[in-house]
Amino acid sequence: MVKDFKKGVEAHFQQLHKVSHYADLLNVTAHYLNETFKAATGSSAKEHIQARIILEAKRLAHSTHQSVKEVAFELGFADPAHFSKFFKNCVGSSFSDFRDRLAATSPNTPPKKP
Repeated sequence: MVKDFKKGVEAHFQQLHKVSHYADLLNVTAHYLNETFKAATGSSAKEHIQARIILEAKRLAHSTHQSVKEVAFELGFADPAHFSKFFKNCVGSSFSDFRDRLAATSPNTPPKKP
């Protein structure tokens, strides 16, 4: 089940953000999925989903010129403010600050849009 959950997250993280969505796909309860995943990996199913979303957000910050709003919509957030809060809670800085730090330290980061 852990392997199927990870595959599901990889395939659907841009549309499905809740453990219950993946539990439905696997025909189990969200509680059972979370307990099983946590026992096998040491982290919760929610943490795994969030980590995948953050990984993609960071990749987009590094490799595209997309605005925070565009990244939010691409990652399935209906409200860019919700994405901004989610990103800041997970990473510890705003998306824009994260991108600015990347640009300052990496010569391969695309410059900001004018």
